[in-house]
Order: sequence, then structure tokens, then C-alpha cells
Amino acid sequence: MIDSSDAAECQDPVPASRRIQLPSVAVGFLLRGADDNWLESAHRFLNSYKAHPAGFPHVPHVMLKGFADPIVLAEIESSFRKEGFAIRHLSDDGFDLMAYTRWARELDADYICCFNSHSEILADNWLAKFMFNLTRNGIGMASATASFESLHQIWSVVPAFPNAHLRSNAFCLERALFVDCTANLKIGEKLDAFLFESGPYSITRQIINMGRRVAIIGRNGRAYGPRWWPFSGAFRQRTQSNLMVADNVTRTYDRADRIEKVRLAAMTWGPYLNEDYRLPLDS
Repeated sequence: MIDSSDAAECQDPVPASRRIQLPSVAVGFLLRGADDNWLESAHRFLNSYKAHPAGFPHVPHVMLKGFADPIVLAEIESSFRKEGFAIRHLSDDGFDLMAYTRWARELDADYICCFNSHSEILADNWLAKFMFNLTRNGIGMASATASFESLHQIWSVVPAFPNAHLRSNAFCLERALFVDCTANLKIGEKLDAFLFESGPYSITRQIINMGRRVAIIGRNGRAYGPRWWPFSGAFRQRTQSNLMVADNVTRTYDRADRIEKVRLAAMTWGPYLNEDYRLPLDS
């Protein structure tokens, strides 16, 4: 125990003017009440959030949309408030991306970290790992997963394979950068959401065209640029042992048999699983 007479000796010797000011971060989890399994999704994310410390100061938010029953809504609000979450109510249109956009525009945080309804945190210090790479390694946008997959055969407007893009199940970047990239965003149908994630003017391509880097952040805390995504161990590779945040797609891969895993890996990474191939969009 410290005696009051010793208090002066125990004060922080670093002057306030020389202390490092950490950027402010808002963490947002999106929960849609119209989904059949919304309750399971809420418990899965909340339990993973409680089990794995973020390792970096932040304000957690839950974005609630599509809840028709006021009693159910009040119950879920109470569950999140007990864990310190701020509550945000959003209209149930525009898919996940418009919800993130509306939420981000209301904030004054320096950075945002977005999780969709299927997200499940798998590692301690997950936010510290994101923020270290965003603030010290010059990364413009980071995600837990990424892909080279293309929907070009279905929609010709989508870039052909390899269509390098970050996936939007768990991503982190400067709030102002996200607001800029979504300034003219309009999501009226699913194709619009696909295009923003993996189209010719996707958020990934916008940020790269600004001269900024994009990266997967693994469970090990390392940042992997597009050249190294097929070898990161994070998404649709072997046992996904370096995956930091799971979702419904990563869980489907985990449950698949060996033949299906090989098919999914090939669909996602193609010949770039061979390290001799050089990616046109390199980093």
C-alpha cells in the first residue's frame, strides 16, 4: 500500500506534453433482428468479446437494425449495456455496409473497427494488433480476412481473377478515410454490396489507388500484404490457424471435408497458392 506522504514520488514522471496520445477507436458490432439466428449471433460475438481482451482502449457499440418486437429489443439492449456497449439504432436497409456508413458518420472517433453479425473473435489483443499495424506500419485498411475470388463470370463488371480485396466481416481503418470512401455509396441491392467489397471501385482498390497499403492481420499480429494473403494461414488455408476473427464463411470451411477444403482454397486463391506466381496487384 502507498502512504499518502509518498504520493508525490509515485506520480508519473513524464510531463503531459510528452505523453503519447493514443487515437480514439470505436468498435461496432452489427446485429440484425430480422435474421433467424440473431440471438445465437449476439451470444457468440458477446461471449468472444468478453473472452478475448482487446488490448487497446476503445468504446464498443452495437448497431441494432430490423428488430420488430420492442420487448425483445429491450432485452438485447440490456445484455449489451451490461458489457459497456453504446446502443445505436439503424434502419434496416442498405445491407451491412450502409449500416457501417451511417454509424461511422455519427462518430468522432479517429478509427473504427467493424464486425458483422457472424463475427467471432478468436484471439486476445485483437484490437491492439489491428491498431499497431494501422498506426505504425503504414497500413491504410486492415481486415481479418481477404480473398482473390471473383464474381466476374456472374457479373462482368466485377474484375476478373485474381480480384484482390479485403473481406468486410471484421475490418479496421481511419474513420475519416472510411467516410471519404463511402461518401457516394448507395446500396440498393446485393450486387451493390458486392461491388463495394470486390468491384472495380471497391474500398480496397480506392485505398490502394491513394497510395496506401491494405493487409490481413493474422492472429500472430503480423500484417500480410496481398502478395502474402495465400500464405497467411488466415482464410481458406489448411486449418485457418492464423485466423483472428471467424465468421459464417470461415466456419463453413472448418466443417468441410478435405476435398471440399481443396476446392474452396482453389476457388479463393487459384494458382497463387504456388509462391512462384507473382500477383499483379502486389504489396
